Amino acid sequence: MLVKLWASAFGGEMKSISAKYSGSQLLQKKYKEFERAVRVDEIDGLHLVKRLAEDMEEMFHKKAQAMKVLVAS
Repeated sequence: MLVKLWASAFGGEMKSISAKYSGSQLLQKKYKEFERAVRVDEIDGLHLVKRLAEDMEEMFHKKAQAMKVLVAS
């Protein structure tokens, strides 16, 4: 029983400290201010990854072309 009381008190103290220093209450307040304006959109993760891969491939291709031009110069 004593350990249970100690654990409960310790947990309460940890919660208090984390709330004080993490800024979580401020984040919750700010979220509530913008909650009505926030929306969640579903995305197709596979499409997103494919598009990212294509964009990266294009970027690396441009960099490789630029290096070839520099080497040729």
